Amino acid sequence: MILNESIPMKDIKRVAEIIFKAYREREKIPLVSVLKPGITPSEAYEVQKEYLNSRLASDNICGFKAGLCTSGAQNKFDYDEPLSGVLYSSGNCSERRVPHYLSGQMIIETEIGLVPGSDISSPVSSVKEMKDLIAEVMPAIEFPDHNFADLDNYRVVDLIACNVIASGSLEGIRISSDKFDINTAEVCLYHEGKIMDTGVGRNTWKDDQWESALWLVNRIIEDGYTIRKGHFLLTGAMGSMVLAEKGNYRADYGKLGIIEFEII
Repeated sequence: MILNESIPMKDIKRVAEIIFKAYREREKIPLVSVLKPGITPSEAYEVQKEYLNSRLASDNICGFKAGLCTSGAQNKFDYDEPLSGVLYSSGNCSERRVPHYLSGQMIIETEIGLVPGSDISSPVSSVKEMKDLIAEVMPAIEFPDHNFADLDNYRVVDLIACNVIASGSLEGIRISSDKFDINTAEVCLYHEGKIMDTGVGRNTWKDDQWESALWLVNRIIEDGYTIRKGHFLLTGAMGSMVLAEKGNYRADYGKLGIIEFEII
């Protein structure tokens, strides 16, 4: 990626330090669009890298995520492609009891996870090649923390810089990728027995889970990461962003599986 010379690297690092300080001190996420008016998406990805250098000094990567995958979401931000981010091992819940975020802005998103059968370190040329690289698929939940300092005025560069508000995730049971057409997947999310949201597999980039995975993998490779065997890829929310409340949840993906969890 070529960095726009309009913002010096020292300023990129300073902005990343401000975002990391806010994370460390449990403050709201500052807007880079306010800290650095005119910052470009490419520069925001450089801020993301620097921010992740600090976050990952005491954490690990369990996977990668795509966000802003639908045309509707992109139109809202006047942007024409998805966004990419890193998923933290510390946020990947091993228990089905998930603490509610102190911010009060915990989001629940129903997603599909794709699991590579081997490391991926070079660009992928086609959907066919992408399918060959994925060994397993699974239902998954992402728990972003929508804790922006200004929820009414954040922009796409603000999403990019803070790692696309990644925070937590929850894996379902993995199955062989050739046993289920993930584009036909449907999900119903229930809270205390009441339907809160529904979604479909095709609610993603180019209406195709595999196109979304292809975009995400190539974006991640471009940023210098290697996708390791066992990492998982989240290819965008199947439904809406649901503001979390405490209580019992059930995400029913039909033949793909069920995830049950409790927000406490």
